[in-house]
Amino acid sequence: MSIEESKPLLKFNFGGNAKLSKEIVTFSLPSGYSCPGAKDCLAKADRDTGKIIDGKDQKFRCFSAVSETRPSVRLQRWHNYVLLREAKTKDAIEQLIIDSFPRGARILRLHVGGDFFSQAYFDAWASVAKRFYNCIIYAYTKSVHFVQAHKDKLPDNFRITLSKGGKFDNLIPEDYTNVESGFQYGIAEVLGHPEEAEEKELEVDHDDSHAIAGKKHFALLIHSMQPAGSAAAEKVKRMRKEGVKFSYSN
Repeated sequence: MSIEESKPLLKFNFGGNAKLSKEIVTFSLPSGYSCPGAKDCLAKADRDTGKIIDGKDQKFRCFSAVSETRPSVRLQRWHNYVLLREAKTKDAIEQLIIDSFPRGARILRLHVGGDFFSQAYFDAWASVAKRFYNCIIYAYTKSVHFVQAHKDKLPDNFRITLSKGGKFDNLIPEDYTNVESGFQYGIAEVLGHPEEAEEKELEVDHDDSHAIAGKKHFALLIHSMQPAGSAAAEKVKRMRKEGVKFSYSN
């Protein structure tokens, strides 16, 4: 009996999406529920109904949570999350990922939805990256505390971009732009208009090329459906009116 027949495996998605090229394989967990560091973007889709629940400190709604209003998306992400939570230990999580890993993948985007939810989970992915060294594995994360607590140097193909606007921003060193500091992560900031990116002298990443390259400081623009009447909704409205490319379908 094969591994696939003997036990449930994690589910990956192939063929990219509106943002990502077709060569990129993606893996996701439930938005919000698996995101201990989320603050500015915090939103969850109710597991049963799909109704969006916004966080109290939210400045803009997580685009991935909106996608979980679709039952098929919720089902797959919760499938992955439950399996990983049941695995519990770093070794068990690592083995589950190895058994499920999409052979032949050259670029893997972790967490279109979700984030690193525990130290064991983050450490497991770091070990998996060493094993599948021919695959670039990259992720945005607000779980800065897990990244910083990792004891070993990350493998070169495991490319982490710290996403500002979370509960652990204080752990991001102020001198991260200093190459000599040895800082090994990228930094991303979600902004409301290209003008804000220009003021900060940041390039806007529309296709994850900066995150894939690693060790870049760049901007992302607010996108997806925002709460009616919110400041984020007004920013999206302005960009749409001006014909600014801010989402991956416009």
